[in-house]
Amino acid sequence: MNASLPIRSVAALVVCARSKPEGVQVGTSGIARTTISGRAAAVRTELNFSHVPFRGGSDSLTNTIAGHVPVVVGVLPPAQRPAREGRVRSSA
Repeated sequence: MNASLPIRSVAALVVCARSKPEGVQVGTSGIARTTISGRAAAVRTELNFSHVPFRGGSDSLTNTIAGHVPVVVGVLPPAQRPAREGRVRSSA
């Protein structure tokens, strides 16, 4: 997730999403597995997430760092360096 967000955990993301009637935008790398797992999480938690598909992990990560989408699902390997640098925050 974008490092400027006050969200530090998945539980905090759920609280944030529940407080917004329009939900939270969540980007995915466009790979079916991450899209399905993101959608399953939304259904399981009964939250309104707006799906924002990208053409790969790099695109989704770049847009999260830039602040275009607050959260991205499933781009762990490309996110390791930006996470160490404090540009994004990872959560499980």
